[in-house]
Amino acid sequence: AIVLVNDREDLFGLTPTMWANMGHITKASQPYHELWTTAFEVLQQYPQWHEGLFRKLDAGQVESSVKKWVKTLTEVAPQLPQCPQDTCRAILQRVEQFKPRLPLVIALCSPGLRDRHWRRISALAEPTSPLSIPGSPHLAVDPSSDIVLNDLLKMGLLAHLEELQEIAEYATKEYRLEQAMD
Repeated sequence: AIVLVNDREDLFGLTPTMWANMGHITKASQPYHELWTTAFEVLQQYPQWHEGLFRKLDAGQVESSVKKWVKTLTEVAPQLPQCPQDTCRAILQRVEQFKPRLPLVIALCSPGLRDRHWRRISALAEPTSPLSIPGSPHLAVDPSSDIVLNDLLKMGLLAHLEELQEIAEYATKEYRLEQAMD
């Protein structure tokens, strides 16, 4: 492939590329590639996680993405000059702002959650939430509805994280037991 490119450069009267420098160029550009690839992923996923249907979130994928991004951005930042470093820090700050929400996503994406669990979760939602309907027989937190993560945050569920994790833990144990019995 290198010979072919050099032959074509020669046909057009161009100076043949010095391929010996390519390894150095590739290595020097790697931090920029990692920064911009990660920035693209964060800027694409962040709004989807907050405004996309909650029932379509994959907690495992969200968690692995957040961990990967933090690791990548932390490793890349020291290798960059000031301006891209500032961009890197800004993206990392956005990811860090999401991290406290990650346990909520993991808890509420538990496949073992059933209606009885969702009723308990709905009871934790703030009654003043714009999404709560006082005295309504409907669940405030209905996983089959068009609810999004931002709605769950507005309901104040993050303040009840320990209780939600406990509910999810019991639901997961029940789910595993049901699966083992089948």
